[in-house]
Amino acid sequence: MLTFRFMDEDDVKKFERMIPLCLDLNLDFNGTFSMYKYKDQDRCLYYDEGYGLIFSLDGKNVIHRAFSLGKNFEIEGAQFDGWFYEYANDIDTVVDNNTGIRSSLIHYQRQNGEVDRDKINGVVAFVQYNPRKDKRVTISYQQYKGDDSKKGYVFESTFNKDPFAIAYERNVLLKEKLHLPRMYKRYIRVDGRYGEAMFDILTIHDYGLIPFLREGSYNLQKSNSISRYYRIINDNFRGYTITTYPIGIQHSVEDMKNRLSKDGFSIEPSKKLIDLFNCVYGPEFDEFMEVAQSLKALSVTGTLDGSTLALQEKVQCK
Repeated sequence: MLTFRFMDEDDVKKFERMIPLCLDLNLDFNGTFSMYKYKDQDRCLYYDEGYGLIFSLDGKNVIHRAFSLGKNFEIEGAQFDGWFYEYANDIDTVVDNNTGIRSSLIHYQRQNGEVDRDKINGVVAFVQYNPRKDKRVTISYQQYKGDDSKKGYVFESTFNKDPFAIAYERNVLLKEKLHLPRMYKRYIRVDGRYGEAMFDILTIHDYGLIPFLREGSYNLQKSNSISRYYRIINDNFRGYTITTYPIGIQHSVEDMKNRLSKDGFSIEPSKKLIDLFNCVYGPEFDEFMEVAQSLKALSVTGTLDGSTLALQEKVQCK
């Protein structure tokens, strides 16, 4: 458990470069500034009703990291080097500070461990939003029984397979502001195995009829199975999904990956996002967790009431 104390004159001098940074961040100074040690290093904490900033020294520079806590002092948001984490509405989200892209995972699991004939027992949706282009993409992966050795967890092996569906959405914020219905371009994976008619149809789309007749599907594909993507027209027609297969435009996995990358999206989630979804926070979270637990304990035994007079006087002089 961390021990907090008020700042004194020496602390203010040591962290004096923090003051213009606080002004740049538009802090209203209604919260509390206090000191604590973490792994023998001095830290300055600003905390105000669920919102906090941790200041640390890197030589002469002052580094800050922001965080937010819920009613029970659980971490709802935390800032790291290059990315930001937030938890809201039961969804973990990672934000890339460089691109602004927001990524999250949503897990839909069958009840009571039920599986279908292909041993599929759930779906993991990898959702990304690019605010610069106002585009959202939802990439859906089927979760197999073998991927689910621990209920509620998502394993990296789930993403070793090609996604079974991809949905694009444009003008996301504009539609929300105008209360317009969400419109998607949706694609579904079509699989063909050697010896099946679908394998031949997909091959003809790839290479044309004459090469198919001359060389055959297997010689052209050099594989026993292939996957391609087709547009979804309607997925709620009497319980059936209507697609453009076999007469529509066919897209390979590489085609879909290239389209995603052009909009700044990834085909699969980072290990960081998977770990956060699985509540595996790692050492980057340790200090935030300790601060949150210590503040929770402090809320029961007492409070840090008001800012340090010495710091307030310094701020007033700026």
